[in-house]
Amino acid sequence: MTHYEIRKGDDNIQDKMTDIDRHVSTCVYVNNNKSFLKKLFPDKRQRENAEHDLRLARTEFDFREKALGIARDAQLQAIQEMYNDYLVRGKIPIRRERAEFVLEQKMMLENRVSILSQEFETSLMKNYEQAEKIHIPSLKSRKMQMLDDTIDEYFNLVDQLRNSFKEILDEGVEY
Repeated sequence: MTHYEIRKGDDNIQDKMTDIDRHVSTCVYVNNNKSFLKKLFPDKRQRENAEHDLRLARTEFDFREKALGIARDAQLQAIQEMYNDYLVRGKIPIRRERAEFVLEQKMMLENRVSILSQEFETSLMKNYEQAEKIHIPSLKSRKMQMLDDTIDEYFNLVDQLRNSFKEILDEGVEY
């Protein structure tokens, strides 16, 4: 049995439909004492009674069909609300943990970049001091240009790493 079926006996609508079925079965005109011709060609009153019983049966069937549809829709809505509630409650801790992790990683990245930048600056200052001591102008100029290029490359690399980190966050992985 699926979740969408109404179990017999558990629902007032089902009980009412059973009563209607019993009533319809007693209303149908059946008389075994009539002759074959009477059965084939009933009189006007008998035809009207049979048509009335048929209309009543159709009305009751339509009612039962609508009642089952309403009950099914109510059950589906309850299941959907339960599922949505589960998703919301399940996603909150995951999103909180993800945000904490991302912020922690961002802080670690910024701290590490700061430490490495200070080390780079210290190393660069030593290299500049050594370049200043060079007495050959063309060699000194080349060394200074090389140090300037190194600075540009270093900060471009740092910018690329930060942008890569942002791109990872912007991918928007759903949980």
